[in-house]
Amino acid sequence: MCSDFDEVDELIGLHCHRPVGFSGLNRVLGDYERGILSHRLPDLKNDMHTDFVTIYGRVYNVTSYLESIKDEESRKIDPDSENAYLSDDLNSLIINKRGSDATFVYDALFDDDVPLSCLDDLFYIGILEEQENV
Repeated sequence: MCSDFDEVDELIGLHCHRPVGFSGLNRVLGDYERGILSHRLPDLKNDMHTDFVTIYGRVYNVTSYLESIKDEESRKIDPDSENAYLSDDLNSLIINKRGSDATFVYDALFDDDVPLSCLDDLFYIGILEEQENV
């Protein structure tokens, strides 16, 4: 037991808050699985601090990318910024479809899932919650 536990802590069976690592976590929590975070479209649209696009129901937080390509003086997005490290098509998709579903545009621009894998690696934050679950 932890030395700083009182009788109530011990009675309700609290676990000691020492760093336990993954093996300790597994002993405490048992068989667990990392979940997928779902997002509601109205919540995303009402978040003034987050820029996002959705593709195939997947949500991508592109806020930091768009911030990095803004002109320092005007604070407007500069598609030709030297910080725009994505391909021209992917850069354009993010800029023009931010705050909305970009699936149709993605399908029109790309023949494979390589750009989607890039977005997954850089910006993926979860899935879009389906309407019937709202």
